[in-house]
Amino acid sequence: MHPTLHIPELVGAVFRNLDPSWTEDAQLQDLAVLARTCTGFHDIALDALWRHQYGILNLIRCMPADLWEVVEADAPQNNRPVRRILRPMRAIVPSDWDRVLKYSYRVKSLTSVGYAHYKWDSSGSIDMVEIFQTLLHSAPAEHLLPNLTELAWHHAGTRAHASTFPFIALFLSPRLTSLTIEEGINLQDQEEVFASLARSHSNLTILRLESPFAPNRTLEARTQLIRTLTHVQWVKVGTVDVAALMHLGQLQSLDTLGVSLPASIFPTAATRTLFQNLESAQLLADGEDLRPLTSFLRSWKTPKVYSFDVPIDSCPKPNEVEEVYRTLAEHCCHASLESFSLGYYDIPDPQTQPHAPAFIYPGSGIRPLFCFNGLQADDPLPGRVRPRRRHNSRDGPRLAGPDGPPSRLRNAGLPAALNPSRAPSTGGALCPPPHPRTHHRRYDHPASRPRRHPAEPESRQLEHGILARYPRLRFRRRAFPLRHLPQLERCYRGVAVGRR
Repeated sequence: MHPTLHIPELVGAVFRNLDPSWTEDAQLQDLAVLARTCTGFHDIALDALWRHQYGILNLIRCMPADLWEVVEADAPQNNRPVRRILRPMRAIVPSDWDRVLKYSYRVKSLTSVGYAHYKWDSSGSIDMVEIFQTLLHSAPAEHLLPNLTELAWHHAGTRAHASTFPFIALFLSPRLTSLTIEEGINLQDQEEVFASLARSHSNLTILRLESPFAPNRTLEARTQLIRTLTHVQWVKVGTVDVAALMHLGQLQSLDTLGVSLPASIFPTAATRTLFQNLESAQLLADGEDLRPLTSFLRSWKTPKVYSFDVPIDSCPKPNEVEEVYRTLAEHCCHASLESFSLGYYDIPDPQTQPHAPAFIYPGSGIRPLFCFNGLQADDPLPGRVRPRRRHNSRDGPRLAGPDGPPSRLRNAGLPAALNPSRAPSTGGALCPPPHPRTHHRRYDHPASRPRRHPAEPESRQLEHGILARYPRLRFRRRAFPLRHLPQLERCYRGVAVGRR
């Protein structure tokens, strides 16, 4: 074996190109082949093969074949797959876990274990509830995956699928640092899980809680969990109260925040004392009253925020929007902000709703935004207005102001739904609304886009020649992408010369 292959860091970097969490399924076979190639590759390849798992059926398949039987849970129906369950045909003994324990400690990330159906064979799917119930009473340890660090638990939105939520306790490893939960329907189960997390997992660094069902009914349990976190860096938890939000603001580790702002306002004592290291924020706010948003901004201590997104659900008042702009300019680092969005997407169309109130916003109100020199995408409220042609340029529309706008500020200062008769100086005209997500796109200059490497054709030709001469080196093609082939040409030629 080449001496460089004895360096674990180098081999690990090569095997990360075969990471099954983001690559195609065919590369799973490559990792299995590498694990059987030599003892030097065995452990590293198995770690990469088992690092991320979608469900636990791969571990179940490691148990003896005579342990489980497939039983149809309901009769076949038109255009619907047959639902099947796995039932143990005998009592589970400790020796049944021998192969499972060889691989379970290698699993570091688990996704979608809450979905009730997984493919077992080509004939149908498997309901996971029966398996979870069996494992809960027969697992060899309290936690099935002792080294799990990332867990994402989802369900399909039905009561049958949400019934798997209580079994999440099987996977709450002490090493867990990243947790994503789509909360189930049973509110009592949610409260019990949140209470357990609050007692034993205060070291979480990533927390994401999504609840499509009655989010306010679990507010107390969710708030209690948030207030126990001490090193969290990334939080998206929906509705919270002021106490939980102030606790997050005092954490030096927090850099990403996604919450729904409470109706109450921060106390005056919180001015310029919170969120010192915040980098990205997405806040759901009430458009009819933006004062909580303004109060939230006043709590900032000029953090270096690069992305600030505020979706609102109703048409805001112009004076409150101007106050938000002014407060943002006063409490945010001017050189860091690149994307700012105060998005309202339900503006009435005057053609279909002629009597709907129009949102008129004076252009002078956006002058506070001119201090953000790095702003590349501002709020989508002005995106429905077509500015004058003389303001258009290759980099987007530009506005004139007493202090001069930033060179890349787009659509700044134009209202969400402009009434041309009441604001003739802007010369705007109503346009179809853009897609809500388009305002986050970065419009780079063509010269800054990545170009095709001039050696790529030669690399492809070299690749085909190598694979034709050495078909067993198929795994090398995946381990060393095309961009590395010019550098490896000498290595491969050396191998060819040596074999001659």
